Amino acid sequence: MTSHTTSPAAEPSPSGGRSEGQEPRVTTVELFFDLVFVFTITQLTSVLIGEPSGIGLAKMALLLAIVWWMYGGYAWLTNMVPPVRLLPRLLLVLSMIGFLVVALAVPTAFGSGGVAFGLGYLLVVCVHAGLFLTSVPARRSILRLAPVNIGGAVLLLVAAFLPAPVRWAIWALVPTVHWGLPLLRGSVGYEIRPAHFVERHGLVLIIAFGESVTAIGVGVSVGGTALRLSPGLVLVAALALMVLLGLWWSYFGGADELAEQRLVAADPPTRARMALAAFGRGYYLMLAGVIILAAGVKRSIGHPWETGHLTPAVAIGGGVALYLAGDAALRHVLRLRPMLPRCVGLALAALSIPVGVAAPTSAQLAMLAAVLLGVFAVERWMAPVHSGPASG
Repeated sequence: MTSHTTSPAAEPSPSGGRSEGQEPRVTTVELFFDLVFVFTITQLTSVLIGEPSGIGLAKMALLLAIVWWMYGGYAWLTNMVPPVRLLPRLLLVLSMIGFLVVALAVPTAFGSGGVAFGLGYLLVVCVHAGLFLTSVPARRSILRLAPVNIGGAVLLLVAAFLPAPVRWAIWALVPTVHWGLPLLRGSVGYEIRPAHFVERHGLVLIIAFGESVTAIGVGVSVGGTALRLSPGLVLVAALALMVLLGLWWSYFGGADELAEQRLVAADPPTRARMALAAFGRGYYLMLAGVIILAAGVKRSIGHPWETGHLTPAVAIGGGVALYLAGDAALRHVLRLRPMLPRCVGLALAALSIPVGVAAPTSAQLAMLAAVLLGVFAVERWMAPVHSGPASG
């Protein structure tokens, strides 16, 4: 990444502002916020573990769409209104409490935890709207968006008291409206500071990778009893880590720096549209891929030599493919080249599913690690051809 939370620019000046001419960087309170938010990633992995079916996948997808929408809202908020004064920091802490309640309620959000999820989410939305109103340039836009956000949160709360079919309809409606509205209204009124924006999203992705490693580690126990540390178990864990490192490198191997450059070069309206498409929708697919991959590895790590398990194989291969699809979408929006190796890697990741069914999990993970290594090797070979600015 191009900067770190420890950079001098990340700290406020004695007057509460930033040094003149320096763009605000991610503050430690924002990083703390991200740590609380990413707890939902672990919880969403648990949803898939507990319900490894199409219904479980649908729940995970809807929950992620809803919470990621508001995480993005806070990323845009702190990009425009840096939390360097006491009141904004206190309100940001209040929103952390809301996100913590949301995360705790995730496993039962479609049932007994629906009320807790709705109340926590309503708190997150209301604090977000209040903080955004302190930014004069974005006040007009947030006044148009806040009623939709608050209305969605109220609907989710009401859904907890309604029959299952109506509840599902509301849960599908809310993220559809949230993510569809900017396509109709645009992002006029939002000023993006590229360095902070890219760094903030990069940090939450790194934390998500860390949470996934933790989830895989938790999988090395059954009912609280640690599994025997056999060579097969160690091999699966190591190969899973290699795959996660490959996914990390696919973005942090230089795409993050190029992404910042593309946003800097764009005019403000275009920059806002690119940010929403790349770091909103593209990152959604990437995070979903990490969640699904972690769930697949966690389900299979205790059976390193067994074959014929379709669900973990689909989760592992599909998770990597979904991540690469989000990565490709981000690169397309930001005009990062080359694209072909990523698309080939995506297809090969999907083709690893039959391998995961017919062979042990370690064979599928080894194939995926090799695919990612091949993608990066081909891209490095193609780099001189695509070293100039992207066209179109």
